[in-house]
Amino acid sequence: MNISDIKKLNLLWGKIYPYLVDEVISVLPERARMLLELGPFSGGISFELAKVNQDYSIVIADRRQETLDYLDCEAVKLNLLDRIRLVRTDFSKLRFREAEFDGVISRGVFFFLNESVLKEIYRVLRPGGAAFMGGGFGASTPENLINEIASESRRLNERLGKKSISKTELEGMVARAGLERCSELLEEGGLWVLLRK
Repeated sequence: MNISDIKKLNLLWGKIYPYLVDEVISVLPERARMLLELGPFSGGISFELAKVNQDYSIVIADRRQETLDYLDCEAVKLNLLDRIRLVRTDFSKLRFREAEFDGVISRGVFFFLNESVLKEIYRVLRPGGAAFMGGGFGASTPENLINEIASESRRLNERLGKKSISKTELEGMVARAGLERCSELLEEGGLWVLLRK
């Protein structure tokens, strides 16, 4: 993945993140404090969450140091390093304790999601916690904002190697991970999986 395309995509989505944050907050437990955002498209949602709630302590994790270096610079610019920690980790074996997080978030998760990643996400969730992961603009993003960036977003995602996944494929992945009873698939505003523990 080209870091300059990731930067362009995150900048392009700047107006979208506040709407996604509203959705994330709506599924998190009421007293959520410890949050984890996974993947190369991290940052935008975490930075917005940190702005709207100073009680959140957020970990951003990715496999690539280059991505984490870029996000570190962004966190410094926004004066958020006191509440955001960056961790390099493999997604199939997350470097976190069991039941460490109240919430896990990932936009663009279909670039790397599989059964073992789903199991790891569930493992690090606290009882009562929720994970909101998927792809798309979200249910509440205004159509005019979507239209403004859709074409360029699609172009950048294709250059980055975006994988398409159907609802049926996602259902199968969730079932193979043994998480069908605690999951809900959401199709409004994209394709998302909501896990609750």
